[in-house]
Amino acid sequence: MTQSAPARLKEAIENQELALHYQPIVDLRTRKAVTAEALLRWKNPAEHEGKAHELSGESEKSQTMFQLGDWTMRTACEDAVRWQRIHPGVKVNLNLSAREFQREDLIDRLARVFGDTGIEPHRVNLEITESASISDPEHAAKILWELKERGLELWLDDFGTGHSSLQWLKTFPIDGLKIPDAFVCDISTDPKCHVIVGAIMTMAHALDLAVVAEGVETEKQLQTLVEHGCDLIQGYYFFKPMPAEEMIEVLGSRQQAT
Repeated sequence: MTQSAPARLKEAIENQELALHYQPIVDLRTRKAVTAEALLRWKNPAEHEGKAHELSGESEKSQTMFQLGDWTMRTACEDAVRWQRIHPGVKVNLNLSAREFQREDLIDRLARVFGDTGIEPHRVNLEITESASISDPEHAAKILWELKERGLELWLDDFGTGHSSLQWLKTFPIDGLKIPDAFVCDISTDPKCHVIVGAIMTMAHALDLAVVAEGVETEKQLQTLVEHGCDLIQGYYFFKPMPAEEMIEVLGSRQQAT
């Protein structure tokens, strides 16, 4: 009998078949990698490369998703603490699903992980999608302000692809926006994308928010983003996702194009 997605994912967690890779995010002022987004990977070479992501999506409504979220959070914080012993200023980016965000014990879970791993909350950036607030905006506001008061930075992921982007900027204590690769990939060739990205950056900077451009792969894309005043970039132009141990060599050093 074929296992369900939650059962297969639970087995993978218990058998230590999952791993985190990290994609560095580069500060365009210094050209240094200052943080990295944690990304789920499947260690079993017999599995399809994207299987971990697929299974986590299928398991979104199960308790296994919470188990996976706890494992990811703890593993990423443990890795970041090791980096910070050599590069004290670096951070780690954690993705928080809408369902995880709505958990009543979210604050306690984070506090427990921070206490166990020794990571300082201000060294963690939480990436949250706009869908996290749709079902209960008042609860979302309460949680976000609590997270902010504890010192975490809050980044709004995939800005411009949801239904309430501007409401988020008006209501919630957001520190930065991530412009998705759907806009970035054509920024140097499509006038509409060029205008949209420029408008997002102008608005964000007027609100004192940082801007991260995702999916940057070419020199033309990079130069256009520099002209718009983009703060940080993430993409294959500098780095592909890599295992935690490789991050030590990347962090803190000035990077050239790869």
